[in-house]
Amino acid sequence: MQRASQNLSCNQKISMAEISLHSLLGISTSFGTFQARNFTVHPSGSLIYSTGKLLIIHDPDTGEQRIFPGHTQTITAVAVSPCGKYVASGQDTDGAGQSSLFLWTYESGESVVLEAFPSGVRYIDFSPDSHFLAACSLTCGLVACWSCDDYTVIGRFTAKDASCNTFVTFGQIALDEAKKPRPSMNFVSVDHNKIYNHLLVFNRATLTYEMTTSTISMPTTGTVRTFTAGIVSGDFCFCGTPSGELCVFNLKTAALRTILKYFKCAVTSILLLQESHTYPVTAACYALSSSDGDAIVIYGQDMLFNVVSELSLESSSITCLSYCIIGKCLYAIVGSGAVFRFELERVTLQGDLAREKYDSVYLNKRGNIGELPGQQGFNNFGPQDRKFIVSPLSKSDSLPTGANVIMGFSLGQKSLVFSFPTLPLVVSCSLVVSDREYLVGATQSGTVQVWHLLGLGSAATRDSPTALIATMQVTSANIAATAICTLNDTVYVGFNNGSIAALKLVPAGAEGFMLRKLFDIPNAHRAAVSALDVNSQFLASGGADGGIFTYSPSSGAYLAKITGNFCHIFSIKCDILVPTILHASFAEGYIHTYDLKDASQPKRLKNRQLPGGSNGFAYSISQVPVGRYELACACVDGLLRFFDFDVDAPVQSIALPASVFVNHKGRYMIDCNDRLLISAGCETEGDEVIMSLVCGADDWIPADTQFCNGVNGASVWLSKLGAQAVLTGFSGEVVVYDIALQAAS
Repeated sequence: MQRASQNLSCNQKISMAEISLHSLLGISTSFGTFQARNFTVHPSGSLIYSTGKLLIIHDPDTGEQRIFPGHTQTITAVAVSPCGKYVASGQDTDGAGQSSLFLWTYESGESVVLEAFPSGVRYIDFSPDSHFLAACSLTCGLVACWSCDDYTVIGRFTAKDASCNTFVTFGQIALDEAKKPRPSMNFVSVDHNKIYNHLLVFNRATLTYEMTTSTISMPTTGTVRTFTAGIVSGDFCFCGTPSGELCVFNLKTAALRTILKYFKCAVTSILLLQESHTYPVTAACYALSSSDGDAIVIYGQDMLFNVVSELSLESSSITCLSYCIIGKCLYAIVGSGAVFRFELERVTLQGDLAREKYDSVYLNKRGNIGELPGQQGFNNFGPQDRKFIVSPLSKSDSLPTGANVIMGFSLGQKSLVFSFPTLPLVVSCSLVVSDREYLVGATQSGTVQVWHLLGLGSAATRDSPTALIATMQVTSANIAATAICTLNDTVYVGFNNGSIAALKLVPAGAEGFMLRKLFDIPNAHRAAVSALDVNSQFLASGGADGGIFTYSPSSGAYLAKITGNFCHIFSIKCDILVPTILHASFAEGYIHTYDLKDASQPKRLKNRQLPGGSNGFAYSISQVPVGRYELACACVDGLLRFFDFDVDAPVQSIALPASVFVNHKGRYMIDCNDRLLISAGCETEGDEVIMSLVCGADDWIPADTQFCNGVNGASVWLSKLGAQAVLTGFSGEVVVYDIALQAAS
């Protein structure tokens, strides 16, 4: 990574400034009301996941990231083919009410776009031979299958009373079919609590595959189970429920075989732990996870299963499990914002693969927990908890002497792969403590987080995971952060209820940190706090109510107020040269400059009216920290205006390129230092762009413009210690750009 010279001043002519995407942090773990399947593992061991509109292929050993742009809406599902040649990703609907599937070639990154459904794509799966791709929709109950060879649609299916699809999953190819050049195969789709078996058969007359569908009959119990996750293994389909149950169906007989309750909360993942994609004819190992943070490995077949290994992640939900065959490990995505790796140890087991069938006497004593097994069709059922009536399978140090020799997997210790923000950092800025720089951001649910910037600048590896330094729930979850600023080791955050909180980053344990609250200002404004800035003299806040207030940065004590304004304040900047001077930008297109030397009588020194008025207000303002100390203003009429303190009119104006316009929500964000100005929030060709200007001897010079690759920017800022720009997105992305500055020869 190239770094700019620290002594490069604005009097040196700069010929070029290149912005290059370096790394991206974030995983979209949820979408609307369901857990997104946006994480999987490539057969080579690379991690494949999505954040917002970007697909990322991440090598956990080297930290190298390959980022695939192209989606126009949020990615809702990803999958990888068993052979490793293809990666598929599905997105939500666009403005025309149509979703798309992207079929990527893993090595080259080339893609083919397939038209999917009138609603978004919820789940994707590949066939065992990697020739077919199946997907289901978010809301309209549609299921479709495509050929990966010629991209044609094999078949589409919609149930008469379709409501909401949950997943689609292919089964293994039967042993007798695997010998044929064009084998038949099947996949299962689940719509709420209905199970459909789709069979793909090659038609010799038309020389094409055809899809037929049959229904798996549910018992007439009156009990409705919504299935949350599932797989097909051999002749059986395994489905998880919101009550923590595992339901086993026989696809050949179209009948329910058993219900096993393993968790207190919803089953989130079911995996077949098998080192090949062959058709299982005997008992096998399966991994299950739940939303209460539990994971287990079970061994069995049909109606008989026993727990081999289990673990629990305290205070965290497991949203997704993925199996890495080459690494013999499991990857778990947890709700607290982390990817964990669990080693799988091959173990020899011994014991009886059997259990007692509970009778009505036992049920009357025990009671029914989360199920009604005594009803018609549900009279085959498993344990109500994990305490088996018979002796469960146990690990054996030596080969068992009996006839029952079982090879299984045991869950090893967890290791952190990397962390990521679970919610978008809607406001963020730099925090420098003891010559180390961190990213500090706040979410729409009142949480403040501190991240290690070096971990963001160099993508996470197994030996150096991206670190969440500290986190704190500052307010209730329904109160959003709206503004943020820092001074030394203190973070000031404003919220949409008009309050302000001051937090201090303090050491905690060996090389650890924690956030400690210094003070609260509960009623700083009658409306949302829309702008904050701080220096050694005062903490300044601007609100949507038009008020400007100053407080002591150390105690929060009230110092001064500026009234008489009745429109929204978008940005506030404490003057760098004169610490008692304050600049403020208003929604009516004014930029006022105040002198707060006498706190009892603040004076307005400048009253600048921008030409565009309310249609050209300055969304954000910044100040060049050396040299001319110009005030840089990003105006929503598409102009960057630079003001000298003693001159009312702008000393320089730079218009956006003809094809670029300010975001439709009027967000035009900037940050600058003595060498560079970075801006974000503008759009072209349906994508946001990030632009840079370099500081010449007399003027600012446009230097580089590039696509944000689908990142809808929430905040942008420049690193204070390095040559990096950080952009946070509304879909949870944290994007780090390297900036290479080269002086003219």
